[in-house]
Amino acid sequence: MARSVGRGGRYRPPPTAATVAKALPVDAMRCGSKRTIGAAHLEVFANGHVVVIAAGIGVAPPLRRHGAYVLGGRCTYPLHTLEPTGLVLIADGPARTLGNLFDLWGQPLASQAVAGFRAPAGHPVAVFIDGARWSGPPAAAPLSAGAQITVELGEHVTPHARYEFPALQSPRAGA
Repeated sequence: MARSVGRGGRYRPPPTAATVAKALPVDAMRCGSKRTIGAAHLEVFANGHVVVIAAGIGVAPPLRRHGAYVLGGRCTYPLHTLEPTGLVLIADGPARTLGNLFDLWGQPLASQAVAGFRAPAGHPVAVFIDGARWSGPPAAAPLSAGAQITVELGEHVTPHARYEFPALQSPRAGA
């Protein structure tokens, strides 16, 4: 079943955390330019509605845009988004987690909260990777190339087990 985007700004969090806006290190990740090696796909649902994964997460301003897409910025972090589709580009380097991405986004991710929403009593945040439920803390879920990740809070949303990834064309920061 198709889900609608929730109403109001809470369902469309902005892309830039304060630390990213200043191009400061986040979780030992530095803003620079590294070769993109793959992508993961992320979907976030709160109360049965889509939370938009913003274009420009992990891209330091000023952002260069073309419509809803981000073409680049001052620099990029090893995890970043260029479009509002949930496609997360992953650069060379050590393994990263969902918590790393949410830190770059400036949004909370814990067992009882995701992107400004609180979990109802007795219904913690659930994370699914390739359709299978992740049993660890949400922030510890691995963010790896080819993964389809679903995060939900509240109403259950049947997670997708697969995502058809597009050919990757990640512009370099400053290009």
